[in-house]
Amino acid sequence: MAAAAPPPPPTEPPTTMPETALPRHPVFTRIRLATPSDVPYIHKLMHQMAVFERLTHLFTATESSYSSTLFTPDNKPFRSTTIFI
Repeated sequence: MAAAAPPPPPTEPPTTMPETALPRHPVFTRIRLATPSDVPYIHKLMHQMAVFERLTHLFTATESSYSSTLFTPDNKPFRSTTIFI
C-alpha cells in the first residue's frame, strides 16, 4: 500500500467577500421572544435537529409537551426557559 499524499498547504483566507456571496435583495431579520403560536415551528425545528444528529429514535417531544413546558403562567422570560425566534 502506498503512503497517502500529504495535505496541501493552507491557503490565505480572502480579505473581501466575493461579489457572488452578497445577497441580491435586502435581508431583514427580527429577534423576538417565542409565543405559544410558535410551538409548531419549534417542534419542527427540534425534530429536524434530531434527524440531522441521527437521534430520531430518542425524540419523543410533542407540540403539547412543548406548550405545557414552555408556556405556562409560571414561566417568565429570562427566569425560566427562554426561546428566541
